[in-house]
Parts: sequence; structure tokens; C-alpha cells
Amino acid sequence: MKTNRTEAELIAELGKIAIDIADISLYLEGSLQKSVKRYKKKDGTVSEYELPPVLQYPKEGGGQRQMRIPRERVELVKQLLAEGKRRQELLARHRAISLELSRMQLRGVDTEKKTPLRK
Repeated sequence: MKTNRTEAELIAELGKIAIDIADISLYLEGSLQKSVKRYKKKDGTVSEYELPPVLQYPKEGGGQRQMRIPRERVELVKQLLAEGKRRQELLARHRAISLELSRMQLRGVDTEKKTPLRK
């Protein structure tokens, strides 16, 4: 069962989310891909070695780009990707609360009509 929140609570929550979003200064969007290179030796055995990870990230005009990440920077990239994911979740939450608040305000305007808007 949904609890009905007041406009003031929603506005306060929007403010907290906006502060959390503003606190994220560095972030990356995309994913880290790992791959293994296999090669066959003269004696017939197969050996493999791990290639440096590849960061796939979105381009500005759409599409994807790739960039190899040095092994010593992988942990930093993982942290930045986690911050990017957190930022996306906060933005989605902000959108949902904004929508709820706008619907609530529309319902308030709608009470003057003979047939109010449906949920």
C-alpha cells in the first residue's frame, strides 16, 4: 500500500537528492570489458593471457566508443563507474518524485473541474 506524502515532504526529498547528485564530481558511464587472448604453441598446447580491460562508453552524438585502460587504473575506473551508476539511480529517483509531485499539484488544480483527472 502506498503512503500518501505531502508536497513539502516530496520537495524536501527532491532537495536531498539534488544535493547528493551535486556531490558526485567525477563519474563515468559505460562498462568495463575484460578479454583473454588465446594462442597455440608449437607443441600444440593452448596458452592464454589477459588483455588490458576495455572501457566502453557512450559518445556524445549516440553510439559507443572504446578505450583500453592500463592495469594500474582499473580500480579507479571501477570506482568512477560505480559513481556513474549511483548518479543514474539518483536521477531516476528524482524524475519519479518530480512526476509524483507534478501529478499531486495537477490534482489540486483539477479539483475545480467537474470531472477530475484519473490516476
